[in-house]
Amino acid sequence: MDKKANKQLNNYPGTQINNMKTLDASILLKEEIRRLETKQAHEAILLKEQFNITYNDLKPSNLVKSFFEEAATSPAILDTVINSGIGMVTGFITKKFLTGSSRNPITKFLGLILEFGVANIVTNNSEAIKTQGEKLLKLFTKKKKDKKPVIQE
Repeated sequence: MDKKANKQLNNYPGTQINNMKTLDASILLKEEIRRLETKQAHEAILLKEQFNITYNDLKPSNLVKSFFEEAATSPAILDTVINSGIGMVTGFITKKFLTGSSRNPITKFLGLILEFGVANIVTNNSEAIKTQGEKLLKLFTKKKKDKKPVIQE
């Protein structure tokens, strides 16, 4: 529509009000578009930050680090790791004690089976072994206390 026709339209009653309503709606629409663009930009920044956090969390070194941090704070996992370690060390010591430095392949094989067997038994029965160990420790410490000389007055 050209300017001349627009001026003629404005001379009729009610036409200016319609143009003002259109103008107000246009302004409101532009403000809403700006608000949504700002919101979109803010959400894009947050998404990029979250992506970087997730990317860093999924790096293998961070996965291993977080596993060990979690394992150190979890009593159940820590207890399992300790029991397994004690079982493996006990099996290794038993193998070395019984087979020595033998070069015989059969003896080495039997020693390996013995090592895994002892490690498995110690790991699976760690609570009973701990209880028996505590009893022995109390027995030895009790005898030392009983041997103290009695002072007579």
